[in-house]
Amino acid sequence: MNTIQTESVSGFRDNYDAVLKKLNDGPVLLLQRSRLAAVLVSHEEWNRIAAKLKRLEQLELLARAKEAKARVACGEETTVTHDELKQLMLAKQVADVGD
Repeated sequence: MNTIQTESVSGFRDNYDAVLKKLNDGPVLLLQRSRLAAVLVSHEEWNRIAAKLKRLEQLELLARAKEAKARVACGEETTVTHDELKQLMLAKQVADVGD
């Protein structure tokens, strides 16, 4: 995919079969009044994009977990046990009822 494929929205409406065939060569930019209105991609390309996005989200979550673990290790933050968390939440509920 070296060239950017474009099609007008009206061209897509009038000849969608031909535009959908263009997806074999890569994404198609749909233009409305010479402005980008949408991007069409094949379902295979969409699946690749979605898989990459999911992996990126997983890597970002892993990085945040590692940063949090490092903050705990150097004493910047502390942890609580599950039982301590339940007690804290119960105390907050009791305090909220009293307000």
